Order: sequence, then structure tokens, then C-alpha cells
Amino acid sequence: MDIKNNWIYKNIRTLYYYLKNLPQNTKLYFNTKNIKKFHNIHKGQKCFVIGNGPSLKVEDLEKIQSQGYKTFACNRVYLAFSQTNWRPDYYFMSDEKLIEQYDGEIGDISLNNRFFPLKYKETIKKGNFYNAIQFNYENEGRFSKDAFEGVCPAGTVTSEMIQFAFYMGFTEIYLIGVDFSYNINQKNENNTYTYQGENNYFIPNYLKKGEVAYTPNVRANLLGFEAARKAIEEEGRIIKNATRGGKLEVFERIDLDELLNQ
Repeated sequence: MDIKNNWIYKNIRTLYYYLKNLPQNTKLYFNTKNIKKFHNIHKGQKCFVIGNGPSLKVEDLEKIQSQGYKTFACNRVYLAFSQTNWRPDYYFMSDEKLIEQYDGEIGDISLNNRFFPLKYKETIKKGNFYNAIQFNYENEGRFSKDAFEGVCPAGTVTSEMIQFAFYMGFTEIYLIGVDFSYNINQKNENNTYTYQGENNYFIPNYLKKGEVAYTPNVRANLLGFEAARKAIEEEGRIIKNATRGGKLEVFERIDLDELLNQ
């Protein structure tokens, strides 16, 4: 009998690799354990996942807040805080370029629930840090139903917010401000572009002219969104796109005004 096919050998080998990786696994657990407390805390509720596209309106944020919906928002959405009393319940940033350029501003954001990939723990220090699962997201869409174990990147923090909304138990997830349409004039090497003042965001000076940002990876985004829709609908939950216009057609559309007037 081949010893490598023996169940005792297999179990010993599994235990060996588990113990070998234990220090790393333990470190990951203790650095991400805060994520566990968010599991199913909003079971059965509705929420909005907010993108920063040009269709986003401050007055829509105020309407959403007045009706008591929980909201997820990201990146430099805080530039609108001077115009509204609305604040996101959950704030995310995972873009390396933005974190490099605005880590000082991020540190000053006074929000209770801030989320960042674990690799930025030493840079940002304050927040809830999560594991970003490594895989070839440019050619494969994945969706994690357990954000404590990790979330699956798709080239956009919107996908990560959706996975957390699922993990928190929301049964209806609505997107707004996810225009999925980009006007880029100066593309560079290494999947970056130089911002020239194009109208890609809901607020002026979202990026500074001449600033370098990552070029949106539309293919990876689509794969991630398609995986999200499939996983969420398989669980009998709802995800729809309430963005005013835009080009994202992966999710069923719903009129935002009708939704807020229900």
C-alpha cells in the first residue's frame, strides 16, 4: 500500500502544515477578529452601497438618512461632509494610490466604523482591518459570504462593501452613485492615469489635477459584480442598482425616487 495514500499519513501531513503556518494564522486572526462582531448585525434590513460617481447627489444622501437606511461609502466621500449632516454608517478605503496620497486625511475622519485591508494596518492604525483574499481577480469573479475569513477584491472597493453588506445580514442592497463610466484622457503605464480634471466624480477636486490614479479595471469589476449578484440572489436576497443613469447593467435597475417613496 502506498503510504502517501494512507489516511493516517494524510492527517499527519495536514496537521504538520497547520502547525507550520500557525504563527501566521494566529496573527491574521488577532488582526482581523474585530470583523466577527459585524456578522448578521443587520439581518433582514435594507442598505445602500454608495459610489462616488457624478450622478451622486448630496440631497439623495440626506433623503436616505432621513428614512433610516444604513449606508456604506468609500474613499474621498468625506469631501461632501461640509455640505450635509449625512455620515456613512460604514466607511471603506482599499485603493493603494488613495491611501498613499491621503492617509493623513483618512486619519482625521471621525467615523466609528472604518474598514481597510489588513496590509494597511501600520499605515492607518485605527480601524477594522480585513483579509483581502489573493487570487487572479482580473480573470475570475469571486464573492465571499464570510468577510471574517476574507473578501474577494474585484478592482473596486464597491465590491468589497457589497460583501460586507452581505456578511452583516442585509437582505436588500441598493447601489447609488455607481456610474461605471469613466472619462480618462492621459493613460500611463502600469495601469495608471494622470487626472486632468475629467468629470468622473460627484464633487469637484475629488482628485487633484496632475495626480496619478489607478485606471479602472472594467473587466475585473464586471466579474466581481456578476459574482455578487449570483451569490446574493442564490441566498434569496436582493441587490439592485438605483444609480441615476450610468452604465452598470449587471444588476436589475430600480428608480431611486420610487424606492425612497415606498
